[in-house]
Amino acid sequence: MEIIAFTGGGLLAFVFGLALGMYVGATIAPLVRWWLARKEWLDASRELELRDEAFERLLVVEPDDARTTPGDPPHDEEGEPA
Repeated sequence: MEIIAFTGGGLLAFVFGLALGMYVGATIAPLVRWWLARKEWLDASRELELRDEAFERLLVVEPDDARTTPGDPPHDEEGEPA
């Protein structure tokens, strides 16, 4: 099956196709770059939010609570087991 340009073929069709391709590429390329940059920025923002949520969920150990671990029995103010 042959692809026939509306110009009839030959050098004129080649030059026309080359010019059209350059025009479309110059028109579309900035949009593609913008889209990729925006996509990367959104992905990075989501990762940052996930990191912030994970840090918020971490248990912050106060200096007074440092002598106990989650599996230890509760202690009173003097540090003795209750």
